[in-house]
Amino acid sequence: MSGVGSSALAELGMTGLASDWPVELAQAVALLALVGVYEEALFRGVLLDTLLGRLGRTRRGLMASALACSLLFGFSHVLPSLLVG
Repeated sequence: MSGVGSSALAELGMTGLASDWPVELAQAVALLALVGVYEEALFRGVLLDTLLGRLGRTRRGLMASALACSLLFGFSHVLPSLLVG
C-alpha cells in the first residue's frame, strides 16, 4: 500500500484491507446463504416434519403444523430484539 493515507491505515491495523476485501466479502455472502439454508432445513424440514408426524398428515394436522412452525420461526427472529431492547 502506498500513498499519504497508508501510514494512517497502518496505525489502525488496516494494512491488509485492500487485498483481503474480496475474500472477506465472499465469506460474508457464503455465511449469509448458509444461515438461510440452515433455518429452512431446521424449521421447514425437521420441525415441520416432526409436527406432521405427531399431529397427523391430515388437512388439520398440516394447518396446525404450519401455523406452529411459522409462529416458532417468527418468534425466533423477534426474540433477540426483545432481549436486547
